[in-house]
Amino acid sequence: IEGSLREFRAEDLAFTVEEATSLFERVGPAADPHSVVDIVDLTMGWPIGLHLAAMAAREGSAPLSSRDVLAGDRELLLRYLDEELLVGLAPQDRTFLLESSVLEWLDPNLCDEVLGIDGSKERLARLVADGRVLFVSGGTRRALRFHPLLREYLMAQLKARHTGREMELRRRAVAAYEAIGQHRTAIDSAISSGDPVLAEEVLFRHLPTIIFNGENTLLARWLEHFSHQDEQRRSGLLALAEAWFAFLTNRRTDLEAWLDVADYLPANVGNYGC
Repeated sequence: IEGSLREFRAEDLAFTVEEATSLFERVGPAADPHSVVDIVDLTMGWPIGLHLAAMAAREGSAPLSSRDVLAGDRELLLRYLDEELLVGLAPQDRTFLLESSVLEWLDPNLCDEVLGIDGSKERLARLVADGRVLFVSGGTRRALRFHPLLREYLMAQLKARHTGREMELRRRAVAAYEAIGQHRTAIDSAISSGDPVLAEEVLFRHLPTIIFNGENTLLARWLEHFSHQDEQRRSGLLALAEAWFAFLTNRRTDLEAWLDVADYLPANVGNYGC
């Protein structure tokens, strides 16, 4: 009927918390409200992801609980992603998806630069139009991203199959973010790389900007990541960052203690740009 055609996007089909609760009640065990909210956030309301989570919970012995549903036995979810969403893609497209998973957003120029290729704009447009790959879009220039569950799966596959290439791509991604002035994303990416030396270097390199911008809350979060590190892996650079944070938060005793640590520990070798 003329004028009755309507386009439905992913956000139109996403489940609400109420709809997800109803699904869990029909498919799996009862879930507490907080767990439902967490799972809806994790899946971004993706109906199939929610259904698979409910099925996984039904097959398990533990009560339904947020990320544990997808972090435990995820065979159904992984099989679906691999055999239903990505099956039939050309090898070059699968390689592109694996390698671009290190990026926080899928800007074509960023993809070209980090992956060392050409034609990412056309490839992304084709993959979006294909409809099999789970993308999330919004209203900004950094709108196009992988669905979090798909990105997690792709990153795990990249790490398992191409460890050396993964680290190379992560370092290139950090450098690319720094080049466009995205120090927060650069630090987050360096930390998620699992390379403590890289993470420390990038954090310390941007410490003046962090201090000037008054990003104390973010600095506390970043330093918290390193607090669980083995003492033998900590460096003088990190101690200096901790000292700065103690100074900014008016903790004189901690400031003096961290300065003493900085004098004792060696700095990791690198180009810190400070």
